[in-house]
Amino acid sequence: KIATFKSGSWIIDKPLIVPEDYKLMADNKLTINLSENGLILSRGPIELIGSEENPIIFSSINKGMGIVVLNAKELSKFHNVKFSNLDFPKEKALNISGSINFFESPVQIINCEFDSNSAEDFLNIFRSEFEIKNSIFSNTRSDALDIDFGIGTLNNVSFVNIGNDAIDISGS
Repeated sequence: KIATFKSGSWIIDKPLIVPEDYKLMADNKLTINLSENGLILSRGPIELIGSEENPIIFSSINKGMGIVVLNAKELSKFHNVKFSNLDFPKEKALNISGSINFFESPVQIINCEFDSNSAEDFLNIFRSEFEIKNSIFSNTRSDALDIDFGIGTLNNVSFVNIGNDAIDISGS
């Protein structure tokens, strides 16, 4: 049960919902643009694995709404991904303030860039295990990284031009 993005450039303009027990995967030579109601909501892990030469580009046009991973049992992996201009999901039922969100879902983030965010949090990790390594957060309106009740490590992570907290940790 694997769903895969093919190489190329894709626009997501309505919610892409990945059911439980499915894994969403992508690798090199991929650009994903979220537009208007574009959002990825997954109950399974997401693996976005780019390379240094060909990072995955994940951005927004017209206030696209980001990523939400809920109760995924397996580890999500984001390697060599550039995130930019993301907003937060406007669905009131979700009550989410981050552009990229992991709720009770383990995540590994390596060699990623998080640039230009208009949400309250760029990356929000809640009750999840995490590893963030060799990554940079820049040009955020508010918090760059918000970790609530998480367990994990940060190694060689930089924060530049952050509007509020670089790292906001509660109960972690």
